[in-house]
Formats: sequence, structure tokens, C-alpha cells
Amino acid sequence: MECVQIHLINDPDSEISEAYRRIKTRSGSNKAKIAAARHLLRMIYYILKRNMT
Repeated sequence: MECVQIHLINDPDSEISEAYRRIKTRSGSNKAKIAAARHLLRMIYYILKRNMT
């Protein structure tokens, strides 16, 4: 959760930030943060699984 909040502040034009804003309008701020955190974790998992550095 904290990583998402920092990411939203530092990179407002990213894919995760756009997804957060899109979900926030439908479901509210808290659910949007959870969804954005899951999105971020999926990206991290993908990078680690494929040994991308």
C-alpha cells in the first residue's frame, strides 16, 4: 500500500497511476489502492520470474 502511494506521487503518468484513477471513480480510493498494489505486484513478479534486471 505504501509503495503505491509513493508511486502515485512520483509517477502520475504511469500505467499503475492511470489504473488507480480509473478504478477510484468507480469503487473509491481504498479499493483503487488495493487494485493498484496488485497491479504493481504483478509487474514485479513478471520481472523477477523472467530474470529481467
